[in-house]
Amino acid sequence: IKNLDDVCYDKVLEQIKVGRQQVLVFVHARNATVRTGLQLVEYARNRGDLEYFLYKAKDDDGQQESRQYQEACRHVSHSKNVQLRDLFPNGIGIHHAGMLRQDRNLVEKYFSKGFIKVLVCTATLAWGVNLP
Repeated sequence: IKNLDDVCYDKVLEQIKVGRQQVLVFVHARNATVRTGLQLVEYARNRGDLEYFLYKAKDDDGQQESRQYQEACRHVSHSKNVQLRDLFPNGIGIHHAGMLRQDRNLVEKYFSKGFIKVLVCTATLAWGVNLP
């Protein structure tokens, strides 16, 4: 019998491998966003799947997007949220009401740009944010 973390990882990986660009993972509690995000990174590293989670520039405007991604990395590196700083380079973001508005804005912006492949969030995201 698989545990819930295994099932979550398998479903996320399945979606990003078949060409879908991004995945939202909804969890019930703020602390579960971090725990789930870290678990996804650990699973990906242990199974050799991390490449599927990482941002890759699209071919048509790769240089421009790469510059924007490097700028995004710099902005996130200045975040006070240690977990966000740790997860972002692995293509994973977190979003919950306990985060600073500034950090939530960064996550929303960079998810909409495609720099975050998997966003682990609480229902807060669904309450007032429209993402493409």
